[in-house]
Amino acid sequence: MSQLRHHLINMDEIDKICKQINEHERFIAYGSPTLLNLLFDFQLDMKIFDKTVLLSSVNNGKILVPKNNDLIGLFTATGRLLGCCDAKFQEVVLDTKNTKILFSKSQINSEYIDFSFSMDTDNDYYEMHYVFLFLFDLIKTRYYELYIKE
Repeated sequence: MSQLRHHLINMDEIDKICKQINEHERFIAYGSPTLLNLLFDFQLDMKIFDKTVLLSSVNNGKILVPKNNDLIGLFTATGRLLGCCDAKFQEVVLDTKNTKILFSKSQINSEYIDFSFSMDTDNDYYEMHYVFLFLFDLIKTRYYELYIKE
């Protein structure tokens, strides 16, 4: 897996993500159906840990409205989610005071996000999916070690 990334994964960043997931009531992931489908196992496994993970497509205006104590995950390979979002998504998700984590293939700076995690790969689309899956397996494993395991 390390061959698909330019740098080793910084476990301090993973721990920060886990801390944010733990401190918030729910974790809502926004993105295209293609990327969100990769989070299905993560969603189920986190339910076992009594943590709600919701997936919200940004297509066709079907956007979940976050509550005040929800953590927002923005999932975009290229950053189009932030650059091409419609006014409804801007109002309902980006303009909120919720903590937002951006997961992207690209390094993106945005006024809307609090934390950013680059998947740090320039490999093709499908290999990026493997990096994405590995990342979320790592997050749920580390979350278990930090907050569930006694």
